[in-house]
Amino acid sequence: GLYMTFNGGLGLTSTFHLARTKSSSGNLADAFAAALLVRCGLKPEDAYNASFQQTYPWLRQVLSCGPNDTLLICVDEIGGLQQCRSDNWPVDTMSALMREVDRFKGQLLFIFSHIEDSVLTRGASGSGREVLALKLPALPPDVWKKMEALDQWRHAASQHAAIHQLLLA
Repeated sequence: GLYMTFNGGLGLTSTFHLARTKSSSGNLADAFAAALLVRCGLKPEDAYNASFQQTYPWLRQVLSCGPNDTLLICVDEIGGLQQCRSDNWPVDTMSALMREVDRFKGQLLFIFSHIEDSVLTRGASGSGREVLALKLPALPPDVWKKMEALDQWRHAASQHAAIHQLLLA
């Protein structure tokens, strides 16, 4: 799977919005794909014209997904796409991504974390499907620092900001 966040200094929110304006399609799933490609190390200017349909098989190959495997993409804080209080970028993007889930018939799954129930509800009605919000018990943000089984993750988190953010999610 792949983890990405629209919070913090990775610049994925601005990459998303630039791709949305520079792309010939204007498709929100394509703008998301550009942010994914930048997250994987591609230069932003090289990612702007990629479509989600072009990106999907490449991601499966890079992540060594077998023909029957499901590609899991964890999206943290999609609300970070919202540029002002009244825009619907998070909801519209979720709806576009759910259409991609339909296109790839069970071989693509998104998990959205740190998202308000109201955004999930609006995203569900926009896509025509039910979205389940799982209420998880609140844990101290640094609980992973105290678990012996996560020693390797703790070291990785000290070296990579994205892994640190994932553990906080």
